[in-house]
Amino acid sequence: MKILIIDDDKTTLNILSRYLTNSKYNVLTAENGKTGLDIFKQKC
Repeated sequence: MKILIIDDDKTTLNILSRYLTNSKYNVLTAENGKTGLDIFKQKC
């Protein structure tokens, strides 16, 4: 399962990403909505 996390706070991105990756999820991250939408269109 892929999970896309979008948040402008790098600390939140890192914490959520590490937690979910350790829980065996495929995690994608973006620091803003535009980047998140681009990632979503390309990889999800």
